[in-house]
Amino acid sequence: MPRLRRLLLAVTAMMATVALTGGPPPAAASAASARQRVERGSWRISDVIDGDTIRVRRTDGSRQSEKVRLLGIAAADPARPGVAAQCGGSQAVSTILALSFAAPVDADADGEYDAEGGKGARVRLRTDRRQAFRDGSGRVLAYADAVADIPPEAGPDGYDLGQRMLENGWAAVYLYDKPFARQARYERTQEQAIAGSVGAWDACPGHGG
Repeated sequence: MPRLRRLLLAVTAMMATVALTGGPPPAAASAASARQRVERGSWRISDVIDGDTIRVRRTDGSRQSEKVRLLGIAAADPARPGVAAQCGGSQAVSTILALSFAAPVDADADGEYDAEGGKGARVRLRTDRRQAFRDGSGRVLAYADAVADIPPEAGPDGYDLGQRMLENGWAAVYLYDKPFARQARYERTQEQAIAGSVGAWDACPGHGG
């Protein structure tokens, strides 16, 4: 069967599915449903993986958890077995721990937090329809807005966790493929951090490059 004809038949079949069901094909509907479940849930930060990735658990007792890659930012990698830390990696982890937990721990007394401690902030996850729902590693791609149980070092009000990382200078704006919904806001925050030589913009030559 000629390639063009196969393509036309596939498009026709998809349109027929939409017409018969009154909605998108099952795969698209399933993805939309998964986004809604994540966005409607109440989540608490349970772990920090690195400066741009956290783990969250539902607060409804179901014990469901998700690993979340914060949309729109990238932080330097901390040390891993056999791999040295990138410049700013340990500071990024320390900062996100302070923004995520009530009593983070400085286990080796080096002046930087390196472990979770106390209650994690309660967050609302927001995905971005311009971006994929999950990345190639299966992590949910989302913004994490802290709404309750705010850590003392984060201040009294709610905040966007990714934007706070930019504000502190230990993350940089990260654009993958397509623009993201909060990009303009994030870029303004980053410009302020650069102008103030905050965090890695002072400590790490080439940060964000």
